Amino acid sequence: MLDVAPIGNEEIADWLEIAIIASGQKGNTNHKLEEWASSLCGLAEHQVASALKVIERRSAILKTKYPFEINEYAVVFHSERLYCGYTYLLAISRPSYTATWQNPSPTQEDSDLFEDFVASVLMVYLGSNSHALAFGWPSKLGRPQEFHKAVEWLATKMGIEPGNAFRPPRRKDGGVDVVAWKGFGDRRSGFPIYLVQCTLQRDFLAKSRDIDLRLWAGWLEMDRDPFAILAVPKTIAPGEIWNEISANAIILDRIRLTENCNFDNSPEVESYLEKILSKWKLEGESHLT
Repeated sequence: MLDVAPIGNEEIADWLEIAIIASGQKGNTNHKLEEWASSLCGLAEHQVASALKVIERRSAILKTKYPFEINEYAVVFHSERLYCGYTYLLAISRPSYTATWQNPSPTQEDSDLFEDFVASVLMVYLGSNSHALAFGWPSKLGRPQEFHKAVEWLATKMGIEPGNAFRPPRRKDGGVDVVAWKGFGDRRSGFPIYLVQCTLQRDFLAKSRDIDLRLWAGWLEMDRDPFAILAVPKTIAPGEIWNEISANAIILDRIRLTENCNFDNSPEVESYLEKILSKWKLEGESHLT
């Protein structure tokens, strides 16, 4: 339902974006958005104004990769940009409230799609000679299910040697869902490696600590320390949480992921997104006038 209680400027901005898409209207005045937010969510005008500032910032960073454009009077919806990476990430972001268009908990399919998406983004970000693969357990890529064998499989894919440290079976994937690296033409060691934790959970702060670089230094023979990454589909406001996560890992949130989304959505993502958009449309028909 759209009659919920979003919390914080980022989440209120998300709710406004969903409401605009659900309404299907190209132009949505600030006054109209204030009416929707007040009647459905009990939000005050100043809360909507703060959320519109967030939308303005997103638009300034993402430009044509963002489905919306904002001016001092209204938010304009560009329907031709609807099927983009940003909308997919908005659809899978789990707000503090229960969203009827989502599964109560992320499914394995949800997680697999997100991991594949993140791998594609990293390939764009790293550019030529880059590689990325989903390493998370359970694997659909043919990696061995046993962790010690999976690390050997990964080392072979990367062209490096596995380390000698004990790899406990309970680890499954060692907190790593995606591995990316950027090689050089000389095929020598000493290239940058990115170990990525992807999460769709509402509370993602603890997930930034899942990757223990000291352990991975013993599991793979790496000449350089790898980078720990936390990838989330939500946007994270500046402040305490951002700073705490940044102390543990590089953040790839919705803005940074979208910024490097220079590819078309996969058929699987398109199908998933189509289902969500249909539910949003029904919500709009029921609640928005």
